[in-house]
Amino acid sequence: MTSVPVGRHSVWTCRHPRWRAITSAAAERAPFFFSAGTIARAFTIAERDGHFSADDVSPVRAAADISAPVLLIHGADDKDTPPAHSQRVLDALAGRKRLLLVPGAHHNESLGRAWQEVERWIDEAVP
Repeated sequence: MTSVPVGRHSVWTCRHPRWRAITSAAAERAPFFFSAGTIARAFTIAERDGHFSADDVSPVRAAADISAPVLLIHGADDKDTPPAHSQRVLDALAGRKRLLLVPGAHHNESLGRAWQEVERWIDEAVP
């Protein structure tokens, strides 16, 4: 643990490899707004003040415990949350799974363009 000055306060940060993955994913979402150091400090503060561990609420970590069929839908042109996020979740899922990348779709534009595929997936995945 290392103490990092943030304004008038000191924040303790962790150099655990998991933090690098978390800060990398967060920086991927907001590369023009926050540095990896700022994101790491934000996670540290959130965990401390919220009394939780980011690892405990990780979608990738939770995916390993899901046994139901899962269809992930993601805009191929999403700049807010790159498709790599859904790919990581897909890779962690153990059961039947599919990632549908919707061509030309940005953030929050995927579902409206994917209903036929959603219906097809449900027909195939649900007995």
